Amino acid sequence: MAEPVTVPVTDRQDGGHALLTVSGLTAGYGGPDVLHGIDLVVGAGEVVAMLGPNGAGKTTLLRALTGLLRARNGSIILRGKEIAGLSAHRRSAAGLALVPESKGVFPTLSVADNLRVNLPRHRPVDRVLTLFPILRERLGQSAGTLSGGEQQMLGLARALLREPAVLLLDEPSLGLAPMVVDLLFDTLGTIAAGGTTILIAEQNATKALELATRAYLLDRGRVGWHGSAHDALLDTRVADTYLGIADGDGPSVPAE
Repeated sequence: MAEPVTVPVTDRQDGGHALLTVSGLTAGYGGPDVLHGIDLVVGAGEVVAMLGPNGAGKTTLLRALTGLLRARNGSIILRGKEIAGLSAHRRSAAGLALVPESKGVFPTLSVADNLRVNLPRHRPVDRVLTLFPILRERLGQSAGTLSGGEQQMLGLARALLREPAVLLLDEPSLGLAPMVVDLLFDTLGTIAAGGTTILIAEQNATKALELATRAYLLDRGRVGWHGSAHDALLDTRVADTYLGIADGDGPSVPAE
């Protein structure tokens, strides 16, 4: 693999009040570190894209944030409180909600039961059914019999019902048909417009950058670049080295 180019890291890290701040985070799976001192900030109400090639450390970072993987060093501050020492369950209660690559549903339970499980009895589900109307038609159906796109919607709906401070998404478009990906990102845009803070790790760089306000680009467990999503699309060094967007493949970006 070719050595990456050196791309300057921009000075500004967050688009507003810092809701989630990660400093010096290192983690691994028993052998050498996979993450090497990650620094990351997510502002309240932001959509932040976390991009990079396979093996860059995107999933590892999300697992370390949620406590599914114990970090070896570093700080994770959510809503002004340190959570790095908390269990995965307590981090979830503190406001982190992860929709994993595996969709995060209980396949043997019905859609209705998936939406109700682990939620207070009084929590209404109507608002997520408005976002995902196809789920209303599938309430009595086992989640395991849904299409991949429908399972992704159900996983998102379950996470949103917990009213998270930060919604973490791991490769939400993976394995989905292009039309379903378009629908999914349209819905994510609606969710973001409603004020939900999102950190998304995504293989579809163009879609993620169209949704996001800022981006972090990971390479071999390190932050290689961060800045505005607009700048990520315009900077050919970033696109060629980290995103795999060839000339003409990206979206039309208006000149400033």
